Amino acid sequence: MYAITATATTVSKGWSSTRQIPTFYLDDRVQGILNETQAIGIAMDILCSAADVPRPRFEICAVRV
Repeated sequence: MYAITATATTVSKGWSSTRQIPTFYLDDRVQGILNETQAIGIAMDILCSAADVPRPRFEICAVRV
């Protein structure tokens, strides 16, 4: 199981906005995740599919729990 924490930063017209994404969990047994790098990649896919336009810049951390 991986705990995913992330922030999303959007820059538009000289202003920036940063939001904390609520922590969510990825089950390595269900998704076949082998390490933190894969967990971050899956989290990025999930977050980018839900992102508003313009696309934010994400900083993601995965911690095995």
